[in-house]
Amino acid sequence: MASLGFCRSTAAALLVAASSSAVPAAAPVAAAALRDRPRLFVPIGKLEEVARRARGGLRGVYETVRRDCDEPLDARRVRFTLGNTHYLLARSLAFLLLSRLERGGGYRDKALELVEAILEGGPEKGRRDARVRLQVLAIAYDWLHDGLAPALRERLRSGIEERFAALSGALETEDELVSGHSHFTTASLAIAALALDDGGDASRARTARVLAHWGRYVGVARKVAADGGHHLGWRYGRSYAARLAWVSEAIATATGEDVFAAERPWLSQLGYHLAYGLRPDGTYFRVGDTHRRIAVNLEEDLVLLGILASRYRDPHLAWFAALVLERSSESRAYAADVEGVWALLFHDPGLRRAPPGDLPLARAFRGAGNYVMRTGWGPDDTVVLFRAMPWYHFNHERRDFGSFLIYRRGGLAVHGGAYLAGDDDTDYGGPHLANYAWRTAAHNTITVYDPDERFCRPAGPRKERCEGENRWSNDGGQMVRTTWDDEAPVPHFQPRNAAEIDDPRFEQGRVLAYEDRPEATYVLADGTRAYRPSKVRLFARHFFFLKKVAGWRHPVIVVFDEITAAKPGLKKAWLLHTVEPPRIEGRAATVLNTTRVRLAGDLEPKPRDPWFQYGGKLHVETLLPADARIDFVGGEGKEFWVDGTNYPAEVREADQVIEPGIGRIEVVPGAPREKDLFLHVLSPTEAEDPAPRPEARLLEGTAEAALRVGDVVLVVAPASQAAGAGREPLRYRADGARRLRHLVTRLAPSARHVVRRGGRVLARAESSAQGVLAFEGDGGAEIEVGRE
Repeated sequence: MASLGFCRSTAAALLVAASSSAVPAAAPVAAAALRDRPRLFVPIGKLEEVARRARGGLRGVYETVRRDCDEPLDARRVRFTLGNTHYLLARSLAFLLLSRLERGGGYRDKALELVEAILEGGPEKGRRDARVRLQVLAIAYDWLHDGLAPALRERLRSGIEERFAALSGALETEDELVSGHSHFTTASLAIAALALDDGGDASRARTARVLAHWGRYVGVARKVAADGGHHLGWRYGRSYAARLAWVSEAIATATGEDVFAAERPWLSQLGYHLAYGLRPDGTYFRVGDTHRRIAVNLEEDLVLLGILASRYRDPHLAWFAALVLERSSESRAYAADVEGVWALLFHDPGLRRAPPGDLPLARAFRGAGNYVMRTGWGPDDTVVLFRAMPWYHFNHERRDFGSFLIYRRGGLAVHGGAYLAGDDDTDYGGPHLANYAWRTAAHNTITVYDPDERFCRPAGPRKERCEGENRWSNDGGQMVRTTWDDEAPVPHFQPRNAAEIDDPRFEQGRVLAYEDRPEATYVLADGTRAYRPSKVRLFARHFFFLKKVAGWRHPVIVVFDEITAAKPGLKKAWLLHTVEPPRIEGRAATVLNTTRVRLAGDLEPKPRDPWFQYGGKLHVETLLPADARIDFVGGEGKEFWVDGTNYPAEVREADQVIEPGIGRIEVVPGAPREKDLFLHVLSPTEAEDPAPRPEARLLEGTAEAALRVGDVVLVVAPASQAAGAGREPLRYRADGARRLRHLVTRLAPSARHVVRRGGRVLARAESSAQGVLAFEGDGGAEIEVGRE
């Protein structure tokens, strides 16, 4: 066994040091040893297990991968492989794995041919290319080490050392611990350091330094993903999450340190963010910057789910891993044949699988601000997302506090805009993103338009001048924060590390109540701090997901907003984005999604590409404001309209999968007021459903808002009740004679209440810790709810 001297306890200690804002000094290292080579991912002891999978439950996958590896590796194929980083890592791993599992076949020679091509290939094409090539060389060095001729081994080692040095500047970064390219770079450096570590002092110090820096990214994840979520959503967030599992596996196999036990509280839950964000069409919620690779895949999803399922023996994650493999096998557009190597490496078909039927149907990922409500995981289920990220972040994020998404046989309430579509405008920082897609106007929340407000580019040359391209559109939305803002300056344009996430200057909102009950899921979010203080004094959104309403076969969503402007003349607008133009009739709108979309594939369609025919409908009824004006802002030439200007995007056929939208419904009060209340009832169903929308009525009383939807009564008490200052009973009149289910919110938490109907005691009960009280009673009389 090669003595490498990197102790197991030190590996854990360096990861725990993650939340420090300064790079920790390398800890003292005791004499210990890493495992024999190979040590990364598939050490000797695990190879037999992988062989059993390949010849057993994953035999079909194995044969598919082997057929790809048996193809001649001519010069054209080498060029193609080197030119595509996804293929390069997967194909290299496939050659290397087969060289260990099979005798003959020339797989080792093919792996070395790719290694030689990388070594001779000159400068990399970009950052991703450089990182992937470093990982390929490192894993090849580790897996082939003992069988390499000394000269080739030294040449390969020198190539890794050279590339490591070129990328090592990432270890000095202070600005990208929350997000940024250095996350991927540091992951690659960690794998290279673990592969190169030969036990010498310099080698040990390098490994310690890299893992200490990686630990700082882990510190951010430990905070944000404490309940399993990831702040970058389901496109970039999936990449970051998979990388966390990938590097953790590398450390665990190379050092013998049980990183997964040390990080169990959050790491064991990280796969559930994928599980809850998965829509019935096999794609994920569109949150943050989302490009067309939003469907399930093997390189990220199966790596994350497979590793976590195996490490934690989690039957639910094993079920989802199997689902990803099944979906990815449906079409080569989801995954090339050789990408099955990810399943061979990390998916254990022998694990017990448990379908998600016993999982809660609602889950809060608080650190990431994602609150998911669903009816199940079947093809005909409804899925809803409420967004309330408590801290501000800019990179790949949107100004979308309080927004929501609704899926029922298709995206019905969607986020607008395109990212990385067919033109420069949709590239990172392009005019379409800066002026529309990144902004509140593109999301289902509220804008408050102040003509004097400025929105400035937060980073870049001469940004503080806020002129020309550095002056962004005035969408009336939530703040784009800058270091020179005269009202609410921040120390950096976004948090740089775990400590700064908690800096109150980066706070943008709070969830005051979250409760999942048998009859409904309720979220109350205060997003006042997301807006400029001189513009908005209060933005509170009450979000109800009613699981069952009499006479309606699907959930009903009720959204109640309290919005107070700093001055009455500012225009407030309630927004809802659609993929087809809505039909507006009076105070109601009907939204359809009957599009047919290609879920994955190249820019040009191919015969076996997966397509999906949507067929959903959403009824949208406005109960408040009483004088509301309802308009559609959109259509050809106005799809991405902000303050009198359309910010176009070249949305190709392949980009339709991201649901860029065609415009938005705007609900605006009929007269300017300082305070406005918005109340909407949203009822999803099938496009062909002829049934009328559920009956919804306002109820009179002393509540901030009270309404009946079918047989459900929802009541929001004044804020004074929650604070315990309101001792006067809450009164409202429940119309109708039938039995009604009442849900009263924003009461004093965990307090005894007495409920009277028509003056007689109906119930005595305690409000929940979130200030929610539920009871049943007939309508047709006044209801009084008071403290006992």
